[in-house]
Amino acid sequence: MVDAVNSGYKSAPQTVAWSANGPDTLVTNAWTDLSTEIDNSTFKYLMADFTLSITCPTTQMADGNTVSMYLVPQVEDDTTPAWQGGDVTVAAPENEQYYVGSFTFTTGTGAQVANLRSVVLPPGKYNIGMRNNGTGTTTAATLKYRPWNYSSS
Repeated sequence: MVDAVNSGYKSAPQTVAWSANGPDTLVTNAWTDLSTEIDNSTFKYLMADFTLSITCPTTQMADGNTVSMYLVPQVEDDTTPAWQGGDVTVAAPENEQYYVGSFTFTTGTGAQVANLRSVVLPPGKYNIGMRNNGTGTTTAATLKYRPWNYSSS
């Protein structure tokens, strides 16, 4: 029998990029566009830990305010599925199937950092989407991730 162990992080932290309407300057309940494509087809990492750093300088956050993260896999022919984004605040039920977790923040203004651990990654290409669920208007936001696998001991 082989014992599976955590392999440790497989790379330096990687920054998730957006070509438009990313997590910067999101108002409460707004959705981002999808991030630029992330390709996991070569290394096929199983999991990743994500870190979201945000700054809300003028709006006081309350305990438990969150930013939700959505992982949108390109399952068929590298085609990105439908996503309602663009910094809009309307309900978007088509996005909910991609929900993977939320970053939770505490009371205050200024810079804060939250983590989302052990997010399962698809073996191919994917994009990230986000929704600000009440942190107030963000003026700076950076999403980074570090992938990892399991290995035999």
